[in-house]
Amino acid sequence: MRCLARQPFFVCDFVALRWRALRPQLKRDSLGGSPHESTTNSDGLPMRSVQLAVLLLCAWSNALTPRGQASASCAVYAAAIDAVTDSGPVVVIDSTGAGVPTFAFMAYSDSPRTPAQQGLPLSDSVFQALRTTNQHRESLRGCLAALQRVRPVRDDSLIALFGRDTKGWARFRAHYAGVRGFILVSQPLMLADSVALIYVAYASDWLAGQGAILRLERDSAGHWVRKAGAVLWNS
Repeated sequence: MRCLARQPFFVCDFVALRWRALRPQLKRDSLGGSPHESTTNSDGLPMRSVQLAVLLLCAWSNALTPRGQASASCAVYAAAIDAVTDSGPVVVIDSTGAGVPTFAFMAYSDSPRTPAQQGLPLSDSVFQALRTTNQHRESLRGCLAALQRVRPVRDDSLIALFGRDTKGWARFRAHYAGVRGFILVSQPLMLADSVALIYVAYASDWLAGQGAILRLERDSAGHWVRKAGAVLWNS
């Protein structure tokens, strides 16, 4: 289990959003405070777990890409959200991304099993393709507006709500009455016209959350359904 400093962490230099990469090394800060985690190995290179869950993270500009939902169907996002939640209301970050939302957790740990061991074998080329697909963030506002049980939220608003103390989840539940947690989704990688991979992270308490890659397929009725998944981290 990796204990986290109570601060958000930028994997890439977004203005407001800071996600922590997976499987970093523990590192003391310059003031000798709580340990936080580095996103690189001893050689300064991204580690394999970073490729698994951050595949994607690095948007090289601070602005959202103007493409909107041109590159993916809103139905894929809806299916991914449904796959990791019940039928109740849920908060969803209104732009794509991936990684671990550390501001919402006290600690997390990597999954002890690889995606292949969980029934979702993925090649390096597929991971690279998913990373390339997510070089820029996309707004999800248009898609989320059509989902009645979803409450969109800006990432900076959510980070501000949690703050740097231990009362973040209490404030979240007071602000979003009846909502159990929040979700982050990446842009999907379309492997075929009816097959997609997508990263989804879900958080519901300081030690309750999960990040996974899902394989979604479109059935004969045109509905996207989960066919396989691989957990990358748990809190």
